Amino acid sequence: APRPERRDLGDLKISPLALKIAQEQGADIREVAASYPGQKIGKKEIFEFIEARKEKTKSVGPAPSPDEEIRPLTGALRAMAEHMAVSAQTAARVTTVAEVDMTELAKLRTALKEKFKRDYAVKLTFIPFVMKAICAGIQEFPILNASLRRDEIILHRSVHIGVAVDTGQNLLVPVVKDVPQKSIVDLGREVQRLTGKAREGKLSLQDIQGGTISLTNAGVFGALLATPIIHQPQSAILWIGKVMETPVVRDGQVVIRSMMYLCLSYDHRIIMGAQAVQFLQIIKRTLENPYELLIP
Repeated sequence: APRPERRDLGDLKISPLALKIAQEQGADIREVAASYPGQKIGKKEIFEFIEARKEKTKSVGPAPSPDEEIRPLTGALRAMAEHMAVSAQTAARVTTVAEVDMTELAKLRTALKEKFKRDYAVKLTFIPFVMKAICAGIQEFPILNASLRRDEIILHRSVHIGVAVDTGQNLLVPVVKDVPQKSIVDLGREVQRLTGKAREGKLSLQDIQGGTISLTNAGVFGALLATPIIHQPQSAILWIGKVMETPVVRDGQVVIRSMMYLCLSYDHRIIMGAQAVQFLQIIKRTLENPYELLIP
């Protein structure tokens, strides 16, 4: 039988079958490669790595009581749990919050959503607008688009935004590349494509690598506030909540506006509080004046 085609991943080489197995089992391919330095990675190495990980973490616990159900932590869920723990132990995480008036953007979305569906086959959400607002903030405060590597701060010239997707089984973060160069239509189409692939379990390694900052939307589930964990090795993640009709004071009058919370978690080792607050204020101003975002 012919040997499987091998795919270059930077300095790594892995067969398509091995890559598929690693994704299904939640194995970080770079951790696998570290266990087999200089070798080409096939399915044999993937299975050996998975078994070694199981043995390493295996422990004997008390027998479950009749009212307990034991579920093994395996695959992608285990990989996510390990990543969350590493991030919480690594970054000096701080979360700051701002409130944004989404009334004008909600009107704009309502006016455009049928056109987007008809002309572009895109379901228009707030996400593309928030992504463009993040880029506006990074333009003024590039430190939010940076990573810390030992004693070096790496400022990324490109903006690649990871968008969290709840698949019902786990949380995946596919990456939209080169966001500043894309239009609202382009971003809507790309988010829709990656979200679909995530929920179908068809994301490639390229789809989930290279993020420089992340965005997560729990507002669709009714959440208002959160303190999100940073996706390593990034230094910031923006969380957006539910848009709610809220009484607010404008020009001395109480009026009803569509309000939403922005929650920014950032690594205080390299990002100062004043920078984070001003970054959020740029996002707020951009979203409150959304029409300019439609200009190519």
